[in-house]
Amino acid sequence: MKKLPLLFFCLILALSGCTAPSAPADSFKAKFKAKSNGVTLKGKIYSSSNNTVTIKISYPDALSGYVYSFKNNKLNLSYNNLYLKSESEYLPEGDFSRTVYSVLRSLKKEDNIKVDKSYNSLTEFRGGCESGKFTLVCDSIGKIKEISLKENNFNIKFSSISLIN
Repeated sequence: MKKLPLLFFCLILALSGCTAPSAPADSFKAKFKAKSNGVTLKGKIYSSSNNTVTIKISYPDALSGYVYSFKNNKLNLSYNNLYLKSESEYLPEGDFSRTVYSVLRSLKKEDNIKVDKSYNSLTEFRGGCESGKFTLVCDSIGKIKEISLKENNFNIKFSSISLIN
């Protein structure tokens, strides 16, 4: 008789939707804090499912106001009233914005990422892109919380995340 409540609890837990997302969400807006090659950067990011990523830098002061917009491997870089259009490959390989775009673009190809482990309502994915091997952590609904590329000394954490339909 004592096993019945335990069995009922296990059944409720199993049916409650405690599952890992099949893939990280690629359409979102968020604030970020990143470390890239020893430099701390802060700002806002917008990523959409049509392969568009926009990164607005707010810190450090020397880079505040820079806006990187990527779409289909094209880069639009702006600062105040100055604009530059180019191929994204012209940015150095270790460039912060190019690394973020490379990882987010790789999420479009499902075979690029695999679930590594799940813990505390978070799922850790491992994958690869042109910038290198990455680890990505997202919550139970697919909101990306963190991306790391250890070999590139790169880490970005997202906050105030809103998914975009």
